[in-house]
Amino acid sequence: MEWDLYAGYAGSHDALDYRAALYHYRYPGARISATGTPYDYGEAILGAGWHGWSLDYSVTWTRDYFGFNSRTLGIGERMHSRGSTYLDLKRRIDLGHRYGLTLHYGWQRVNHFRDYGWRDASVALARGFGGFDATLAYARGWNGAGVYRAYSTGVADSNGRLHVSNPIAGTWYFTVGRSF
Repeated sequence: MEWDLYAGYAGSHDALDYRAALYHYRYPGARISATGTPYDYGEAILGAGWHGWSLDYSVTWTRDYFGFNSRTLGIGERMHSRGSTYLDLKRRIDLGHRYGLTLHYGWQRVNHFRDYGWRDASVALARGFGGFDATLAYARGWNGAGVYRAYSTGVADSNGRLHVSNPIAGTWYFTVGRSF
C-alpha cells in the first residue's frame, strides 16, 4: 500500500502553468527485511507547463530515497540518498474526437549510488467516453549497470520467499478511470 501525502501551489500566467509541491510517500509496514529500513521518502517538486509540454524536477528531501543507503545496498559506509533527483518531461497532444497522446521521458539519479539510477519512457493513447477515460500505454526503463534485471525489494512473502523481478522491462497496460 502507498499513501501519498502532498501540499502545493499551482498557478498560471497566459499559456504558462507552474507548480511547486512537497510530497511524502508512505508505505505502511513495508521495510527492507535485511536492515529494517522503511521505504518511505519525501520530495520537493517544481514544475512548469506550456502548450502541451511539461517539465517537472523532483529532489528527495528525506534522508533516503525509497530506502536506498549504504546498509540496504551494501555499498560504501554511512551514505544516504538525500538529494536524489527525477526529471520528468512530457508532451500531451490532443488528437481530436476525445483522443489524446502522451509522450514521457524521465531520468532518475540516485545520489551516491549512481548504478541505481535509470531512465524511463512511455507512450499512452487515451480516449474519453461517457465520463470515463480509457488509456492504452507502453512503458519501459533503462539502467546501464543492470542492477534492476534481477531486482528484489528484500521483503519476503507470507511463505518467507523473496521474489525477483525486472521493473524496467517493457510493459503494456490498460486502465479505465473516472473522476468525481
